[in-house]
Amino acid sequence: MKKIDGGCTITVGHCLKDGSYFIAAVKNKCGSYNTHKKQALNAAKGSYFTFNY
Repeated sequence: MKKIDGGCTITVGHCLKDGSYFIAAVKNKCGSYNTHKKQALNAAKGSYFTFNY
């Protein structure tokens, strides 16, 4: 879990068929959501991770 001030909690999922990553859940979206979403997708390396930004 990675924490950065801002308030976003982003859960990233991993598609086993094509290997892509996707946003599985978002909680407490903040004003920097688009940036945080990109950072979470870039940082994901497994099935499910939750990132607090």
